[in-house]
Amino acid sequence: MLKLYGIGCLGLIVMGIVGAVWLGKNATRCPPEVDTRIVAPDSAWEAAVFHYECGFGLKGTTNVSIGPAGAELVTPANLFVAIDSIGVDFLLGKAKRPALEVTWEGSDAVLVRYPASAQVITSHDAVHGIRARYEIRE
Repeated sequence: MLKLYGIGCLGLIVMGIVGAVWLGKNATRCPPEVDTRIVAPDSAWEAAVFHYECGFGLKGTTNVSIGPAGAELVTPANLFVAIDSIGVDFLLGKAKRPALEVTWEGSDAVLVRYPASAQVITSHDAVHGIRARYEIRE
């Protein structure tokens, strides 16, 4: 009986490793899709709004990152992440992307507007010394 238990545990460990490798490979094949890049008034920084459209747990996320203007997209998002729905729709990959509006309120402040239906996962008050303000739209 003890041998069967040991083989079963080993099988679960192997399946876990194979699953983790498979998920990792799928995540790397799913690059973020940039919706828009909004350059700050002083042209030093930009806010990038992007999303993922593939893979379990990634579909339906809308992200905002702040980075140097013209530079590579900062991933994972360093400012804001939201999904439009949770629960069964999210688990089935049917979650919708919330429509975000991002505007600069000067060279060191950004405004992010998002719908009330969005489920906020991450929202930071500041990134790289740039303050963020959030407004919920109905």
